[in-house]
Amino acid sequence: MSNYNIIPMDEPGLFTVNTTTTSYIVHVATDNFYDKEQVMKELCRAIVAIERQGHIVTSAQELHADGHRPRVAFRQSKQYQEAKKEKLDEIISASYITYWSSGACFRAPCKVNLNTHEVFEIQNAGNPSDDDDCIGEYVSIDDAETEVHIIDEILELCLDDEEAKNELQNIKTNNSYWISFSGKKLDTELEKLKSM
Repeated sequence: MSNYNIIPMDEPGLFTVNTTTTSYIVHVATDNFYDKEQVMKELCRAIVAIERQGHIVTSAQELHADGHRPRVAFRQSKQYQEAKKEKLDEIISASYITYWSSGACFRAPCKVNLNTHEVFEIQNAGNPSDDDDCIGEYVSIDDAETEVHIIDEILELCLDDEEAKNELQNIKTNNSYWISFSGKKLDTELEKLKSM
C-alpha cells in the first residue's frame, strides 16, 4: 500500500494555506463537479482545523497549473464564519472489519469521526483471494459492530439521482457510518444531488 498521493497541478481544488511558521497544501476533492461554494466551504473547514491546532493563518492561495497563485479572500466569507461555528470533530481509533464469502474476516485499524460518522484511514490488514467476494463491511467501536455504507457504491449502483439522494439522506438521517474510497464527502454528494 502506497503512502503518497499524486495530484496533477491542473486538478481543481488545490490550495496553499500559509501560517506564521509553516505552509500546508490543502486538496479539496471535486471529482468532475466543481461547485465553487462547496470548495470554499471545505477550504475554510481546513483553515479552521489548522487554526484550532494553534497556528495563525496568514493567507490562502489557489494553485494553478500555469504557476498563477491568486489569493483567496476567506476571512470575511460566510463559509469561514460557518466553519468557525462547527463543532470540533471527535476522532477516535476503531477497527474496520470485512467479511468474505470464503469465510475470511479482516480486521484493520481505522479512524472514525464521531460527529460526521465518517470512517477513514483504513490500514491494510490482508488481501482476500481473487475469487473472494466481500459480503459485509462494518466498523467496530467499543466491541460493537455497525454496518458501514460505501458512498462510492451507492452513487455508482443507484438507478437514478433520486434513488441515490434518498439513500444518502437515509444515511445522514439515521446517523449511519459511511466511507468513501475516492475522497467523497456525504454532505457534499447530498448537496450535489439536491441541486440537480
